[in-house]
Amino acid sequence: MLSVARMPSPGSSPADKTQRSEIILVVESIGHVKTEQPDLNKKNIENLRVVKIIKGDKVSSNIMFVTTGFTSENNSQCCEANERYLVFLDYGYRELEEINGDFYVQLKERDKFVSGADNAWSTYQILDEQVVGWPFGGSNNLPVRTVIKEIKKYIKSQRKLNN
Repeated sequence: MLSVARMPSPGSSPADKTQRSEIILVVESIGHVKTEQPDLNKKNIENLRVVKIIKGDKVSSNIMFVTTGFTSENNSQCCEANERYLVFLDYGYRELEEINGDFYVQLKERDKFVSGADNAWSTYQILDEQVVGWPFGGSNNLPVRTVIKEIKKYIKSQRKLNN
């Protein structure tokens, strides 16, 4: 079965970012992971401890986050050990593959790994209980509680639309 990933535009709005993410979490970085798996040997993989689940299910207490995309625009800006982040994720990691002369983005190993749902705009560092650069980067910082409330509001409105 071919699994084709959606490719969001740069700097998606908070509502779009929330909608397209399968998982939204507050995490703490444990550190970089080395792998012997041949198709992942050129990928950066970070071990993250889940601090808070905002959206998603089937989330274990530690997750493996593939931060390297198939182009530099797809790389997530994460993670420094012992730092906290707000992350917007999908299950699996993205690979660009050629099938019969056409190129497709596929999500692979959805049971083992996660990757950024909004490419390079999937991770926000949390410093002094402030989400750095929310929502479009720059010097705009907001309290974590305010951002989580905003995200939960988007999740609630999406549920109403789906019912």
